[in-house]
Amino acid sequence: MELLALLSNRDEIVIPYVKSVLKKYMVYPLKTFEELEDLYANIPLNLLLVDTGSHRISALESFLGKLDNDMVVLITEDKPDKYVMENLPDSIFECVELDSMRADLPAMVERALERQRYKNELNLLNQVREVTVPARIQTSGGTETDMFAARCDSLPGGRYIQKKVIVNFARMLTVNFDMRKLLDYFMDSVMEIARVSKMSVMLVDKEGFSVKTHYGLDPYIADNIKLRKDSALAVWLTKTGRIMHKPVCFVDSASVDVKNEMDILQCSVSFPMIYKGKLIGIFNVDGKITEESFNREELEVIYVFCNYLAAAVKDIDLYHQMRRRKEFTQNLLAGMDSGMIAIDNDQKITVFNRRASEILDIESSAMIGSDLRKLPSPLGDLLYETMVTGVSYKRHEVMINPTKISIGINSYRLLDEEERPMGAGIVFSDLSESKKREEERSKTEKLQEERSKSEKFEAVNDLMAKIADDIRNPLTSLRTHTQLLNEKFADDDLNKFYMSTVQHSINSLENLIDKLVTFSCIEDYNLNREEVNDVL
Repeated sequence: MELLALLSNRDEIVIPYVKSVLKKYMVYPLKTFEELEDLYANIPLNLLLVDTGSHRISALESFLGKLDNDMVVLITEDKPDKYVMENLPDSIFECVELDSMRADLPAMVERALERQRYKNELNLLNQVREVTVPARIQTSGGTETDMFAARCDSLPGGRYIQKKVIVNFARMLTVNFDMRKLLDYFMDSVMEIARVSKMSVMLVDKEGFSVKTHYGLDPYIADNIKLRKDSALAVWLTKTGRIMHKPVCFVDSASVDVKNEMDILQCSVSFPMIYKGKLIGIFNVDGKITEESFNREELEVIYVFCNYLAAAVKDIDLYHQMRRRKEFTQNLLAGMDSGMIAIDNDQKITVFNRRASEILDIESSAMIGSDLRKLPSPLGDLLYETMVTGVSYKRHEVMINPTKISIGINSYRLLDEEERPMGAGIVFSDLSESKKREEERSKTEKLQEERSKSEKFEAVNDLMAKIADDIRNPLTSLRTHTQLLNEKFADDDLNKFYMSTVQHSINSLENLIDKLVTFSCIEDYNLNREEVNDVL
């Protein structure tokens, strides 16, 4: 975990731009040189980024001369020429132009950090040649070393410390699943056991270990620091389950990484918080305010207290997880368009949602916790039958007494993890509205059918009226000419005219009759697929 400091007072240009480009690193923005000196005096920096547009190199020359080689990257408006670069302090690794930061800065920072790692490994190899590893001590790499060198013999006040632990543990049990209060009581308890200058509690999440509460740390570091699950400190605590003192002798690269991580966390001792064999948190403390070393009993008491804290944290996490699930279920039930009723093994109503209250016109508060016999018939019988026999109803329609409400029901049996019945539930919907809609739809269809018949009758009546007029005209002609035939029988020309007129009228009647037959008959068409060219 590398810590990068950015010296710049351009909040709108450089600072957000650098943070967006270097998301994988922890970047600490500093606006003044005094803030930089204060940070450097308390926390080891891996790399320093200096914005020359807001801070001149000449004003920082003395400070830059104190830094290790290749530890500084300059952010400039324009890249300096070769002469200027040769006369810069040895601590400056490279320069990057402001316009090309997105493309060049990540790779440049990675190269600078890689060079720092090589130097640390080289220093480690040199120290290994000079240092003899003490016997009977276990390190993170399997080699034995002394992790409890600062231990002292137990003091006479040990029994008093144990009483304080019991009292503080009792206070922790009264926090009513409030994580903030739990951590506050824990910090107060540790402060009573040993007055420390700095401490922090880190809890694990999906991304790693982050600080949940702290005392004496810089708020920015506490809010932004993150330990990966595979970090050297977390791996060592998981593997050993013991207290880690900040290494003073380096026998492998893991001990160097542990020291660097504890330096950034500003702690000298780290305690594992273990629950059921898993590391769920890390408690970090720095030295006492009196600069005395921790004695053995103090370390053991804090270690035991951390285990209590781990169990309490998991209980609170489980409680809040169950509470969120319950709220989600309640919101889901409240938003359902269907009614929902459930009972338990004791035949008590456990679920009676808002929609069930609206359909049955019964208050939910009056039903929750009541016996199922309080439900209107036959709902209680259906629930009991489903729970006892396992019979499930699907799209079953029942009539609710005495309101005569028609509802559609789906019932199901509730089982526990061992497939044993633990209750039953029904989901139902009001069918009254749908039946009303069906009746209205049926009435509408009948009205449309009657209207269609009426329109057909009107069309037939109009047709018959027209046919009657067409028949009346030739009949009148026939009647008239028949009457005149006897009177004008001797006139041959007139007889021929009468005969032709009568014949024409008869033909008109025959044509009209043919049309009526065609209109009243249903044509029987013989439809086949044929080749049109052959037909033509």
